[in-house]
Amino acid sequence: MTVVDLPPSGDPGDGHGRQERIKKMIQDALRDEGLAGFGTDDSLLESGSATVKEIARPQKSKHSKGFQQIYGYENVKRQITRHLINPLKCQDSPFFQEPARGVLFYGPPGCGKTLFAECLAEELGFNFQQLAIGQTIGTKWMHETSNNITTAFETARRSRKPTLVFIDEADSMLNHRGDVQHEGKLEEINTLMQELSSNQNGNIIVVLATNHPEKLDQTAIRSGRIDLKIQIPLPDPETRDTLLRRLIVDRCKESSAIGNLDVKHLVNITEGFTVSDIVAMIQNTIHIALERNLIQLNDDLLQEACFETRRSLTEEQIQYYNDLESHIAF
Repeated sequence: MTVVDLPPSGDPGDGHGRQERIKKMIQDALRDEGLAGFGTDDSLLESGSATVKEIARPQKSKHSKGFQQIYGYENVKRQITRHLINPLKCQDSPFFQEPARGVLFYGPPGCGKTLFAECLAEELGFNFQQLAIGQTIGTKWMHETSNNITTAFETARRSRKPTLVFIDEADSMLNHRGDVQHEGKLEEINTLMQELSSNQNGNIIVVLATNHPEKLDQTAIRSGRIDLKIQIPLPDPETRDTLLRRLIVDRCKESSAIGNLDVKHLVNITEGFTVSDIVAMIQNTIHIALERNLIQLNDDLLQEACFETRRSLTEEQIQYYNDLESHIAF
C-alpha cells in the first residue's frame, strides 16, 4: 500500500484544517491503489503513523462489491481485468479486443477460486449460475445429466441479463476421456465440450475451477473453449500482509483493541497457509482473546493462534502447487 507522507505536527494550520488535508492525502493514496471504496476512521488520523490501526476498512455499502471484497491477489485481478473485463466494458474504445469466453481458475483449495468467480460476475454485472454434478445437474439416469447441462446453458442464453456460468471441481466433469469407461460419463463430457465450443454469442462467460488441472482433458480446455487460464496460488507475502491487516481490522470493533503488532513476523510464520487457513487463524485468535477476557490483541496471542491452526496442505502438497506450472501443458 502507498506510504502517505504526513505534514509535521508543527506545520501552520494545525487542527481541523490539517486533519482534513491528511484525510484527503490518505484518500488520494487509497484511490491510487484502486481502493477508493475503502474509508478511514477520522480518529486514527491524529497519530500520524502507519500501523495496522490505520488500514482502510471496507465500507458496509451496496457499492462495495466485485474485487474490492478480495484482499490482495493484485496480479490475478490485473490479469482478469486486462483479458476479460476491459474488452467487455470498453466497447467505445477505437480498438477491438475479443474477450475470453471461457476462463479456468486453478490452484490449491481454500484460496478463493469460487470467490473470484462470484466477484467477477459482480464486476461485470452478470448473473451468477453455478453448475455442480452432485447438486444441480447430476443424476443417476442415463442421458439425464447431459440433458441438464444443455438445459442449463440454454436457460443462460435466454436470460435477459448476461450470465457467468461457474463450474467448480471441473476435473470431475471434464476428466481425460481416455480414462472414461462409462458411456454416460463420456456423453456428459462431450456435451459440456460442445457447449463450451458454441459459447460465442457474448451472453455467457464460463468459468471453470479445479484443484487438479492435470486431470482435465486438454482438448476440453483448448483455446476457443477456454481462452484464459489463471492460477490462483497460495497467497504470496504481499497478499498475506494485506489479508492479515484487513482481517485484524475487520475482527476488532474498536481501534484500541489492536496492539502494536509485528505484521511482518506474522507474514513469515504463515508461509504455506491458504487463505482459509489465515482466516481460521485470525478467528482462533479472537476465540482465545474472548476466553481470556483480553481487551487487546498482541503478537504472542497471534503467534499462539497461528501454531494452533492446522495448515490445510502438507509440505508435499505445497511443493506440488509451487511447481504446478511444470506439471501441466496448456
